[in-house]
Amino acid sequence: MKMKNKGFTLIEIMVAVSIFTIVMMISMGAVFSVVGANRKSQSLNVVVNNLNFAFESMIRDLRTGTGYEVSDCVGISYDCRTVTFEDREGRRVSYGQAVGGVIFKEYTEVENSNLPQGGITDPEVTIENMSFDLLGGNPSGDGSQLLLRIHLQGKTGNPANNTESAFNIQTLIAPRSLDSTEF
Repeated sequence: MKMKNKGFTLIEIMVAVSIFTIVMMISMGAVFSVVGANRKSQSLNVVVNNLNFAFESMIRDLRTGTGYEVSDCVGISYDCRTVTFEDREGRRVSYGQAVGGVIFKEYTEVENSNLPQGGITDPEVTIENMSFDLLGGNPSGDGSQLLLRIHLQGKTGNPANNTESAFNIQTLIAPRSLDSTEF
């Protein structure tokens, strides 16, 4: 009896390697997509955390303030609408959008330069449009509640590595006075 040689032919090996290569290339494409999605997710996380902090800071000040004025470009560094009001300490404060695309906080008519001022958002976050609108609160005494609407539009991330994301946020604040000024 004659023994057969067992093994693979060259064509069988080339077909197997080709199939393996195709499967690996498809798999690597999926891995790269997941890595890109992770980068975009991290970029959005930066925006959410930073805007959350900035919004909470603004809202806390605005909610307990009085004498609200919404105006266009009242300072040198602004390029949008600003809101100016008196905080619970009696200082005039302005919030708005600075030329560089950040939200700023500025104390006006205050001589103490040790107060924190300037941009309150991360440079990775670009504010493209910020507006303030006063609603209700008719001075004629009709009893309507004063409301302040803040609207933000912007983007974060880097378009070069496909991590840029746009955001559009709006909130409504009902100012109220505090029973106590001690915290």
